[in-house]
Amino acid sequence: MRAHRSSWLLAVPTVCILFGVPASASEEARPLQAAVQRTIEAVIPTVPAEKPLDADALRTFYEQRQFSPVWVDATGLNPDGQALLRAFAGAARDGLVPADYEVPPAAFSPNGPDQLARLEVDVSATLLRYVTDVRRGRAAPTKADEGQRFEPRSIDPVLILTDAASAPDKEAYVAVLAPGDPFYLGLRQALERYRAIAAAGGWPPIAPGGKIALGSTEPRVRELRRHLQLSGDLAGESTEQASVVYDEAVRQGVRRFQQRHGLAPSGVVDATTLRELNIPVAMRIRQILINLERARWLPEDLGDPYVIVNMAAFQLDVVEGGKPVLEMRVVVGERDKETPVFSDEISYIEINPYWNIPKSIAYKEKLPQLRRNPNALVAQNIRVFGPQGEINPGSVDWSTVGASFPYRLRQDPGPRNSLGRIKFMFPNSYDVYLHDTPSRALFKKQVRAFSHGCIRVEKPMELAAYLLQGKWSRQRIQTAINAGKNRAIYLEKPVAVHLVYLTAWVDPNGQVQFRDDLYNRDALLVATLDGKR
Repeated sequence: MRAHRSSWLLAVPTVCILFGVPASASEEARPLQAAVQRTIEAVIPTVPAEKPLDADALRTFYEQRQFSPVWVDATGLNPDGQALLRAFAGAARDGLVPADYEVPPAAFSPNGPDQLARLEVDVSATLLRYVTDVRRGRAAPTKADEGQRFEPRSIDPVLILTDAASAPDKEAYVAVLAPGDPFYLGLRQALERYRAIAAAGGWPPIAPGGKIALGSTEPRVRELRRHLQLSGDLAGESTEQASVVYDEAVRQGVRRFQQRHGLAPSGVVDATTLRELNIPVAMRIRQILINLERARWLPEDLGDPYVIVNMAAFQLDVVEGGKPVLEMRVVVGERDKETPVFSDEISYIEINPYWNIPKSIAYKEKLPQLRRNPNALVAQNIRVFGPQGEINPGSVDWSTVGASFPYRLRQDPGPRNSLGRIKFMFPNSYDVYLHDTPSRALFKKQVRAFSHGCIRVEKPMELAAYLLQGKWSRQRIQTAINAGKNRAIYLEKPVAVHLVYLTAWVDPNGQVQFRDDLYNRDALLVATLDGKR
């Protein structure tokens, strides 16, 4: 891991800078501006293919200024340049590495206009790299997290450079370049807090052993109390006077800890809870850093209201005016059938939906049933269609049908329909949507990864009533369901929906939440980020 991410600008051969453009009378009158122009014109052909935006932005910005420098004067970095580099030194608060935005020490002893010009342009290029990293992330979502499909946040590099040049307080300007949504800001605050815990020595490990429950008296309770105090789950006790008795205050602290980690809030320290307690603070910091990166991939405008589903938490929230107004459990894709991550808009709701069974499910799950009994799907209200329309499943020799599966299976609306009575549509290339389900017992489980990729919602009627408020009452929706007919109801205004994967976040109550890495994406993202250093 290098201490400094090298700049492509500094790799420009000196000969190009010195001899790329002939000297002129105007250059002699304005040696530094002329040197900046030579540097820019020498840099453009050397910019890596993946960085064309920066190169064009640099040229446009300096052309608009007649190549007048911003960050240097005849002696080196001017006060504005020094302030900008001080701002980059604070990159750690956003989970970035300050060394990635340093100017090499040799650049601080410029010898003549050409070296000053190189320093000038390198500072501007570093600003653009910093803005890209802090706003869009250091890793491209589609490469770093399989299934992530968010549009990158918009960045106007020329405007960034222009605003930075005119900003009276460079450090204050850089400070507001990071995302300002609650997900990002909450994680940034959590990072500061957990780093402070680490700096103080972290929390003590708790020795293995049996369950610890209300009334237990043993030395491990002292370490448990200390951990809960540091993590904010137990308040107001002196470490010197910590008791070894597992009393009601400790039990409530354990319940809060369990709730923050997606565990059943039993108030008993069992093997699973002990494992979570013994995850070092350094690992929690890494988890926060990973999710700070993911937060940079979220849309700049989340919408108002918006629906957000966090697969790692098995949770759906409706947020309006910055506050959750409806929440519910969800069932998401199995580990080998991951629910994708993307943003879209819910445009309509389907009452009494048909289920057009995907070919993969038809082949893997329904074909074996048909081979055993050609009429097996009749009881499930599933019909079989061929190229010419509906066919009798008893007329097909299912033993000869293979993976190509030239038939279409459709389940009619009804109480046994796998999509339940309501489907929430945001048409997308993944064919993923939210829907009701007749399998209600699954919502009682802590880990709810049982679907083929679509998202089953615990409270479909409440969600439908919210999305259709002002147009359809809950009673009217129920009447439409009772009628048994399939129908689509379009929203007067589409509502943004975000399917996300966050294994760490801060909830509206300010509590830092952690979840297991359901789809094993955290390690992949860490490897990608480390590889970019």
